[in-house]
Amino acid sequence: MISLTPLTNIALILAQGDGGGAAPAPGGGLGGMMIPLLVMFAIMYFLIIRPQRQRQKQMQQQMEALKPGDAVITAGGIHGTVTSIKKGTVKVRVDSSVTIEFQKESIQTVIKKGDAKPGDEAEEKADAGGDADKKLEKKG
Repeated sequence: MISLTPLTNIALILAQGDGGGAAPAPGGGLGGMMIPLLVMFAIMYFLIIRPQRQRQKQMQQQMEALKPGDAVITAGGIHGTVTSIKKGTVKVRVDSSVTIEFQKESIQTVIKKGDAKPGDEAEEKADAGGDADKKLEKKG
């Protein structure tokens, strides 16, 4: 009997190869993978990257247009009024005797002098709803 070592068995199996029995799978390759990747990138761009860039551009425009008298809300939630602006900082008055200096980047929301405050709309809606309730009570 012929004794074959495991290494020889592996060499014989590899030498026999495919033998031409089955054809390689069609399609495949780089082209078949590129289309889904490009579609996923386009979706990511329009859902995440583009809106973020628009928000950054809008925030940059707000910082450039910032002037004394504008109401602001900081990233920490502090509400105040801009009193002075330096190169990289903003002084914000939060009370009649309290002024705090912030980095411009920490300003989250800018409310212009003539604009309504964000909470005013909710208060107006609540007042309107309250008036409607009073009218209903008078009828009933």
